[in-house]
Amino acid sequence: MAGPSGMSGGRRLSRWIISFALLVTTLLLFRPFAAYILPLHINKPLPITFRPSSFNWTALTPHNTAPPYTYPSTGRVQVPPIQHAFEPEGRSDVAKRIPRQKAVLAAFRRCWKSYKTHAWLKDELEPLTGTGKNTYGGWAATLIDSLDTLWIMGLRGEFHEAVRAVAVLDWANTTITACNMFETNIRHLGGLLAAYDLSHEQALLTKAVELGDMLYAGFDTPNRIPPFWLNFEQAKNGDLIAETHQISASVGSFSLEFTRLSQITGDPKYYSAVVHLTSVFEEHQNSTALPGMWPTFVDARNAIFDGNSFTLGALADSLYEYLPKMYSLLGGQEPIYQKMYTDAMDTVEKHLLFRPMVPENNDILFSGTATVSKDVVSLIPEGQHLSCFAGGMFILGGKLFSRQEHLDIGSKLTRGCAYAYDAFPTGIMPEIFDMQACPSLDECSWDEEQWQRHGNKNLPKGFSRVRVPSYILRPEAIESVFILYRTTGDKALQDRAWRMFQAIQKATETPYGNAGIDDVTGISGPVKQRNSMESFWLAETLKYFYLIFSPPDLISLDDKYRMAEDAGKPHIPNSRGRELSIFFGFLYDAVSYLTFLADHYDNLPLTMVLLHPHLEGWLRAWHTDSDDYNNVNSIRSLSIENLECEGYVNMRCIHDPGCPTEIKILRELREPREEHRITEHGMLEAWTYMFGGNQSDVPPVIAEPCCSQFGGTKAQVLQRPKSEYLRSRQWDLDTPLDDDTSGRVMEYLCTLFLGEKLCLVRLWITRRDNSTSTSTRRPTPSPSHNLLDQTTPNPVTTHYLPSPSYPSISLKPYPSNVQASINRDLSSTRPPPLETPPPLERTDYDDGQIPLGDQAKRLFRVGKAYLTFYKTGFKSIWSNYKDLRAIHARLGTRKLENIIKYGSSSAADTTNTDDHQGEEKGNETETRKSEGHVKHHVTPQPQAQAQPGDDKTVHGPSTTPTVTRRDYQLALRTRHDLYKLVPFSLVFAICGEFTPLVILAIGSAAVPYPCRIPAQEQQDFQRPVKIQPRVDEAAKRISESNSNSDSNTTEQEVEWKREFIDAHRLHLSPFLTPIPVIGPLWHRLYSGPRLRRHCDEVLCDTILIRREGGFDKLPPREVFQWSLKYGLRTLTEYMDDLKRQGKPLDPDSAELKKVLLPVVEAEADYILNVDWRRLKPEDQWRAVYRPPGPAKVATPDDRHLTSR
Repeated sequence: MAGPSGMSGGRRLSRWIISFALLVTTLLLFRPFAAYILPLHINKPLPITFRPSSFNWTALTPHNTAPPYTYPSTGRVQVPPIQHAFEPEGRSDVAKRIPRQKAVLAAFRRCWKSYKTHAWLKDELEPLTGTGKNTYGGWAATLIDSLDTLWIMGLRGEFHEAVRAVAVLDWANTTITACNMFETNIRHLGGLLAAYDLSHEQALLTKAVELGDMLYAGFDTPNRIPPFWLNFEQAKNGDLIAETHQISASVGSFSLEFTRLSQITGDPKYYSAVVHLTSVFEEHQNSTALPGMWPTFVDARNAIFDGNSFTLGALADSLYEYLPKMYSLLGGQEPIYQKMYTDAMDTVEKHLLFRPMVPENNDILFSGTATVSKDVVSLIPEGQHLSCFAGGMFILGGKLFSRQEHLDIGSKLTRGCAYAYDAFPTGIMPEIFDMQACPSLDECSWDEEQWQRHGNKNLPKGFSRVRVPSYILRPEAIESVFILYRTTGDKALQDRAWRMFQAIQKATETPYGNAGIDDVTGISGPVKQRNSMESFWLAETLKYFYLIFSPPDLISLDDKYRMAEDAGKPHIPNSRGRELSIFFGFLYDAVSYLTFLADHYDNLPLTMVLLHPHLEGWLRAWHTDSDDYNNVNSIRSLSIENLECEGYVNMRCIHDPGCPTEIKILRELREPREEHRITEHGMLEAWTYMFGGNQSDVPPVIAEPCCSQFGGTKAQVLQRPKSEYLRSRQWDLDTPLDDDTSGRVMEYLCTLFLGEKLCLVRLWITRRDNSTSTSTRRPTPSPSHNLLDQTTPNPVTTHYLPSPSYPSISLKPYPSNVQASINRDLSSTRPPPLETPPPLERTDYDDGQIPLGDQAKRLFRVGKAYLTFYKTGFKSIWSNYKDLRAIHARLGTRKLENIIKYGSSSAADTTNTDDHQGEEKGNETETRKSEGHVKHHVTPQPQAQAQPGDDKTVHGPSTTPTVTRRDYQLALRTRHDLYKLVPFSLVFAICGEFTPLVILAIGSAAVPYPCRIPAQEQQDFQRPVKIQPRVDEAAKRISESNSNSDSNTTEQEVEWKREFIDAHRLHLSPFLTPIPVIGPLWHRLYSGPRLRRHCDEVLCDTILIRREGGFDKLPPREVFQWSLKYGLRTLTEYMDDLKRQGKPLDPDSAELKKVLLPVVEAEADYILNVDWRRLKPEDQWRAVYRPPGPAKVATPDDRHLTSR
């Protein structure tokens, strides 16, 4: 007994060893291909489904309204530039910066992954326990607050996933009865608006309007000042009232968000609300106990500002922070914000700023707290982490209002906070601390004796007390360091920021993310972490760390704090947070490329790649550097780090690019002119025009780094002045040379676009006068009735009988009670989600190398994921089979198609009254017998109501069919799955985890629907695009052979050959053209019957769709599936357009349904508008059948394509 078992185990072990060896060999030999295929998931944004909140705050009528305010109309003020004019980076700077940026990105991705896994849609992640908690109403504060960071860091997949979650948030779905208006405004509304400004995702703006209207309801108080808490029920009833002891920042920190919302939407009500608040603050600014500032607490109910404590820190910070930003947001049109800022900062400079006494005598500043008692102002020399924002605020104010003293103060405040970071053993600044202040802001020396007398020996010298020693991942310090760096260009600040980041990571990192810590001083022993990760850690702190290690034009300060001229729309940098901008199908000639450089010279992307606008695949895209002739893979193989270091890279590096290697400009001056050397004919003129000089200055030979596919950096482009790009473009526009000659000349001068001189490469040109762009082609839907009006009669009419002999088919919709019970869910017949582990990133490793062990672990995790995927697929097949058995038990042995059409097993079982001949078919007894026969086997449904104008023809039986579309589709697909289950199971049993690689090679012929991997499903979707040219060519050959007068081909032979081609087009037969002798037999026995059965299935499916309410009721994927099965050419052309643009196909896209809907509705009418009574049931499939190629018949699909 042991012998055979041991032999079996040995064979199994050998099979695994051989399979693993083959896989490793495949990966080594075809590494680029394997790296692309193995993850087997499609990186594409899924459609965004928007769901409105259950309570509509917009419809709420306010009880107290403020007077409407209009936008300032005094004319824009020229806002000075804010950001420093950076020089191009050197290679050493890039080499130092990029690893730091990647480390920040890795920290963010790690935290985001934990949030997504353990706290998705919660307000916060608890980083010690790996759980989530709600602290701000349960509206996913971390997710919304981090949206702009996701975009800036280039995490587009995570961004769109988050947007899909935001799009279905319900602001009314919360367990709290009142929300904190201040926190909801800055975290939620601010997060939505920032993300919308970057991405222009409409769902974000719509949700922002919903939330803005909810917060706007908080202004419905007697004096239009909002309370701290927005009580929902009180707001709905108009009973809100502001508090008598309210934080000043909570009242004065709505201006940025509400103004921006008015700018975007054009609704002035939000702006009017904050203008009223601003006027209240401005009115009382110089009448407080400390004129120029507002106390930390105010009586908002009565608009009384009589507090005696003043600070830039907690309770008041954002009130002041928003002043210069509002001035910039409004383009300088509202001077009140400049006045309020100036008055406040003059008071701050006089009463709050202090210089600490420190051993190094550093010239730094902190902002303390002032108290007023009996007109005596006392300074508390304390520092707060929250008040570290003041450094950046003074810098922005100094830039905006040309106040050099504010720039100096901002720099000293920022360096003071950075000093506090370096001073403590953890490398982190505490929340609140006291220091020993110098007598004035001027220079003061360290006094050791005073320190010994008043200091705290447990703290770093200069610090007398730490009142709140915690750190909760706050962003204010790094924000000011970032602003100081971007306004001065001081690279030492990047080193300072790196030390801060490393210290924070060391102290706060946890298994699930980063946590606040209780004590940064080290006095209480080892660092103790809190189970809290505030949303601003991802939304702000890591964002500013990432930006300070990014190229300076990624979210430039001049873009961030400046409004464009266009009615308040923000000026977003072209890079939009991307390190790489690819111009596919855009640079059709040198003129367009030079125009781009000239127009965007001051705002170029960081990195540019110029590629031929070719489609993928041989022969059309042979001119690429990718083995599979795919420019997408060429981009994937590009090292951005190398490009940034070198400034220029050639992307056509094969040994034989297929182009001339040199141009001899002066050849024709010494040798007889050769007509084929047209490039050399115009090069002499072009060279002297663009570079100046005479013939002696022209190089005799220009070497050509082929072939006009290269990448370059912004710094490289800027090596040439803008005027030279304009001059080169003007030559191409004005030259008397013909287009062909001038185009080839510009091909060989193309590297000058990237700042080079004598190393000139060639640009593949599509000339201006005869080039056509397909990238913008889109099917333009036309109304279905217009399409139907332009068609020729359905060819099935040629098969009509002389007189009606069969029953008609009812197309009346189901009654409303039947419609309500219809289940359209077909998800069980589709593949389940495939959740493979994410690819390993080099950035996750310190040395940039992925260990072999980690690669092997991931490989086996991928295999495990596929085992789970197939297991789920098998379960779906079994569940569908049980459902199918239940359907058959209910319907008996009758053919589903006949029940759908007639409500019985065949046309002969149904009584029909012939109006045209006035004869009765059968007697009353036979009719009752027939109806009883149907009712015995078919559960009757409520009878459809007669419609006005109906004729007296009996449209089928008296009961509506019980077969729903879901029943029918489930039956069709389950039959398909059962046929393929055995061969697929054999493949799976033999190959195990390596089944995906095998089925990608053999196609879907032996794979059930629920077991199709995403890559294979996409292959099936794209098949019509790939085969369409060959199908058209085959159809053309048949038409030509038929029209040839010498041909002996009969019309009947042409017809079956067309059917043969159509069977291949619809994926019903593997052969495109019939083989002599065998072809007719194959079609008669296999492809012909399959085509007829396929058409009959489409017909029945169309009947059921119409009965259940039409295509508009179907989800986008089902409309797509119907179009695919029907062979709609509009769909093929649409997919071809997507492929040309390099965009993925999304069957669930609402845009796709919008494109297809008018055409499929018209096609359905074309199919169904026939006289079924004069058509034999065996000929009904012809109503669906459409001859391929240059057919005589014009269907709505044909007319739609013609109209394009």
